[in-house]
Amino acid sequence: MGFFELNLDASLVECTALGGGFLYDHNSKLVFAYFKKFGDVDVLVVEGLSLLHGLRLCKDKGYSLIHAQVDSQALVALVKSAHTSKWPLCNVLREIQFLLDILNVEVQHIVREANLAADRLAALRVGSDTLFTSPTFLPASIRLVLALDSRSFPYVRS
Repeated sequence: MGFFELNLDASLVECTALGGGFLYDHNSKLVFAYFKKFGDVDVLVVEGLSLLHGLRLCKDKGYSLIHAQVDSQALVALVKSAHTSKWPLCNVLREIQFLLDILNVEVQHIVREANLAADRLAALRVGSDTLFTSPTFLPASIRLVLALDSRSFPYVRS
């Protein structure tokens, strides 16, 4: 009770790094969703940037007590460790770790099949950085995945 869930993912589409995520309240109601372009970075960096962007949005909007779920085991391991990485990821990790502390965030790995809505949102080409404040503003394909998720529809990795 009182916790928020941040599900996020990242994608590389035609050499462009993209990220997307959803923040849900403790009743699984969508608080907001985001889509962001990050330019030309590698896959682990864009996973970190997508997490960082989601945490910044949570901080700016006053949300804390967050369970963040990402499908990158490598990112989760790096975020939880005291080790640093090569630039530019080291700066991203430092800011993530700072926000984890002040927002009371727990980061955990989630399998891709359980994170399909964020996976699909991160791979969209909606044009520009977007913040969705209602499910009705999301593209129809994403609303469909959210509807299936709410009914615990199983996904099979092909």
